[in-house]
Amino acid sequence: MQPGGTRAEICRADGEGAECVTERARVGWVTKEAARVGLFEVSVTLANPAAPQRSETLSLLVDTGATLSWIPRKVLENLGIRPTAKLEFQLADGRLLQRDAGAALFTIDGKALSIPVAFAEHGEEPVLGATALEALGFAVDPIEKKLLPRRLLALQRMVPRKVVIVS
Repeated sequence: MQPGGTRAEICRADGEGAECVTERARVGWVTKEAARVGLFEVSVTLANPAAPQRSETLSLLVDTGATLSWIPRKVLENLGIRPTAKLEFQLADGRLLQRDAGAALFTIDGKALSIPVAFAEHGEEPVLGATALEALGFAVDPIEKKLLPRRLLALQRMVPRKVVIVS
C-alpha cells in the first residue's frame, strides 16, 4: 500500500517494456520504476561458425539471468546452424522446459567467438545471455544501459600445487 491507502502500481518487464497493474504484489512483479531499470538491447551479428559468410544482425535484450543466449530457431536455421544437444532450462518462475542448443559465431563491437545458444521458439524473447557476455569480455552497466569491456578472468596457479598424501 502507498501512503494514503492507495495500492502501488506493480509491473512485470518484458522485451517491449513493462506490463503494469494496480494490485497486491505477486512473485515476479516489481515496481514500475524497477521494471525499467537495466533493460536494454544491443546489436549482435550472428553467423554460422562453419560458414561465417552466412550472417544476420539482430537486436538482443541483455539478460544476465539467462545462462545461454536465446536466438529464434528460424534465424539459426536460416544460418544453417543445427542443434547439437537438448538442454533443460529453469525459468524465473521455477518452471522447467527443454530447448535445442547449438553454437553460433557472435560478433559484438568487433569481438567474435563461437558460443553456445538455445533455439528460442516462436514468441520467446531473443536475449543475449551471460555465457556470451562473459566469453566476449563484457560487463553490463544497467544504469547507462550499455556493455563495458572487461578483462577475461582465469584461475591459473603460477607454481605447482603441493600434494599431500595422508595414509
